[in-house]
Amino acid sequence: MNENKGFQAEEIAEVRQQCLANGANFVENDEEPQSPQFRHFLFVGQHEGQEVIFDAVIYTLEMLYISNLYEIAEERALEEFPDHKPWELVKNEDGELVPDGEVDEEVEEFKASIILELEEDDEYKVEELVNIDTNFEYGVGLEIALNVPEITDEVITKFVTEFNDGTLRLDETRYSFEIPDEEDED
Repeated sequence: MNENKGFQAEEIAEVRQQCLANGANFVENDEEPQSPQFRHFLFVGQHEGQEVIFDAVIYTLEMLYISNLYEIAEERALEEFPDHKPWELVKNEDGELVPDGEVDEEVEEFKASIILELEEDDEYKVEELVNIDTNFEYGVGLEIALNVPEITDEVITKFVTEFNDGTLRLDETRYSFEIPDEEDED
């Protein structure tokens, strides 16, 4: 059986040293994509009385909302179009995220209409969260969503401090967001 390296003293010391070298209480996980809406990072903390590395991904609440609406639309598209094969985003040679296959315009229009309907009904809402995954391959996994406009170093630092101090308080208010029109972004 493979032992989880995120619980090993040498690994914990290495992450702690990287944090000190960076003058922070976390270190970015450079193997994962980063953006202003989501970041992947590692930090050392306590879980069930044991020191461990937390492998975390943090999203803006708006990003979680949009992602969840897209997942709902994708599920409904699979029901409506059983032959539809969902596409994944992959990096092209320029480092941009692009679909990995053909995009079916009819299916995409269907998904857009589902998202618009959910958004207009204002029935779907999200709240801040911290999900802990103890069956993670490296340390303990954390999925975090916070109601902030952008994921900055300051947001991550504050989260890690409050999480480790046991002072983290999540906003239980449920929010919905307005999804920006692609045409408005140009």
